[in-house]
This record gives sequence, C-alpha cells and structure tokens, in this order.
Amino acid sequence: MDEFSLCGPTKVVELRDGAISNYEVRPKDFGLKTVPFEAIASMKSAGENAAVITEVLQGKRGGAAAEFFCMNAAAALYIADRATSYREGAEMAREALESGAAWNKLEAMLEYQGAGTVTEYI
Repeated sequence: MDEFSLCGPTKVVELRDGAISNYEVRPKDFGLKTVPFEAIASMKSAGENAAVITEVLQGKRGGAAAEFFCMNAAAALYIADRATSYREGAEMAREALESGAAWNKLEAMLEYQGAGTVTEYI
C-alpha cells in the first residue's frame, strides 16, 4: 500500500528538523481499529471509487472507508504541523467530515479552479 493502512502497521520514515526517524504506526495510534484489507480495498472501477469518496466526504458513508480517510488525513495534518499527533489529526479529520467542512473545502477548491462541482464529475 502507498497509504497509511488500517490493516496493520505502516512503516514511516520522517524527516523533521533535519533529523530522520524510522518508526511504525498502527491504527490504534490514531484512535482507530484494525480492519481486514477487504474493508478498505479499492472498488472495481474508478467510478465506484469516486462514489465512495463522495459519500465519505458528504458524510453519507462511515465505517472503515471514513476511518481510512481520517487516518491518511491525520498523517497529512501531522506532517504539516497542523496536528501535534496522529491521534489529534484523526480527530480533526473526523470533525471535518462530520461537520461538512471537508466536503465544503473540496467544493471551494473546485470552484476556485473553475472546475465546476464534484457532482458534475460523477
């Protein structure tokens, strides 16, 4: 996998303040549960994957799909120094999904780029 995984440990190589550290993180480090690969596996087509992404961002789909989003958003928030830990990043991501902020940000980005709306693409 090229993303942080809910299926087990993820190896991380982090460069921070000029120092490189190697470590592993597990779903529990994010406050999440480990799930079987099938729970987060890619769908059969790009269209199906886009539908899952849309449903998660709109708050219509929870479970492992939403947690997978939260885990990977948490990693981005942590490395960007927006969260002090992976767990805090996951909480921030969960709040963004639940409040609709994640969906609104996507729509705003598309509007800014003159790309229309997400629903025009699905």
